[in-house]
Amino acid sequence: MAAPSAQGNSLKERNAWAVRAFILLHALAFVAVLYADAALLAYKGLNGSFESTELGELARLIGPVLSMLAVGSFMLLVVQSLLSGISANFGEVRDALIHWRWPSPLPGRRAFTAIGSSSSRVDMDEIERRFGQLPTDPCQQNELFTKVYRSVKDETGVLDSHRQYLLMREIAVVTLFCALSLPWIVAALNNDPVQAWTYAGVLLLQFFAFALAAQGHNRRLVENVLVEASSQTNASGPDPSILSPTPTPNVG
Repeated sequence: MAAPSAQGNSLKERNAWAVRAFILLHALAFVAVLYADAALLAYKGLNGSFESTELGELARLIGPVLSMLAVGSFMLLVVQSLLSGISANFGEVRDALIHWRWPSPLPGRRAFTAIGSSSSRVDMDEIERRFGQLPTDPCQQNELFTKVYRSVKDETGVLDSHRQYLLMREIAVVTLFCALSLPWIVAALNNDPVQAWTYAGVLLLQFFAFALAAQGHNRRLVENVLVEASSQTNASGPDPSILSPTPTPNVG
């Protein structure tokens, strides 16, 4: 689910340090793969098995390793900024890659027919009493869900699951980019296809893990929104502000 811009930007800013830290870890891993000999020497030094004859080899590798780490970190940070811009313009493609579903990848498009109706935490009778007859069309479900979300967006459970979803989605996108690009650099520089394919496989496994985490947090976000909405009683019946036909952004 993508929030309205102000809320989404605020949550992304809170996640920025974690995303950058993860990018730095990617850069460290990339350098470790690229300079496996230096990584092995560093590991031996940490374990006290470093031999004096290996000091010269380590000194020779320190310069290139640090240079590549700096370049790699800078490039990944630039790429992360570019990916954020691309995601904003190709959001549905990004969502399909994260949710492995096409069309209508976002769970907000199944909020009432699948997620709410299957959750024991959601009072669907109260939801229908407050908001009128619930739609079954995916686009109409998403439109109504967007409005319901706006009415409870500041609740703690909604904020937490939304922030976690945005974090996992951002990390998954960065990891997918790394999986599709960095192994080619390793293969070109080290001339070792086995090493490059192994590296690519590890990165793809990470992407699948983060994508699954994003899917879970997004589904929980939709569920938490419906839980909060169904717990806010409204004796006067359907809420006119929620049912207003004012166009709303796609927040899936």
